[in-house]
Amino acid sequence: MYQKLLRAKNFRSATMLLGQVYMAMTDMRLHQGYEDGEDPDKIVKAVGKEVLIHPPLPEARMLCSFGHIFDGGYAAGYYSYLWSDVLSADAFMAFDAAANLTSAAPRATSSNASSGGLAHVEALGRKWAATFLADGGGRDPARVFEDFRGRKPSPSALLHYSGLD
Repeated sequence: MYQKLLRAKNFRSATMLLGQVYMAMTDMRLHQGYEDGEDPDKIVKAVGKEVLIHPPLPEARMLCSFGHIFDGGYAAGYYSYLWSDVLSADAFMAFDAAANLTSAAPRATSSNASSGGLAHVEALGRKWAATFLADGGGRDPARVFEDFRGRKPSPSALLHYSGLD
């Protein structure tokens, strides 16, 4: 039973990811490219045709239930959900590769993740503390991430942990 659950853990991962991309692109399009008089429903359907495997049904009214973009201060910021997943998976990959935490991570994929046993993992933890925890909101988050990983963020780890690589 455990093996069946393990094999199913990434079931529909791509569908879920596309759903998030669809909502993020819809949000961006409505907040950054909307022109007076445009039909928001037509915009949503056009984005759906571009992104989704199956376009939205003609009677679908996704915007009626997409409160994030209108009542939560997200204006063109819904993508941040997906971006935070990219960043967290990429940062975790450094520890996973260094300590083989999941056996799913490729070993030593960057200069920050070379083999070196427990001492290397401890050094990586200190680097995490010195960048993310110490610099946190005091510096540009992109620079903090780059200081930790030694490179710009990559979606590869998110795709990997979602079973999509």
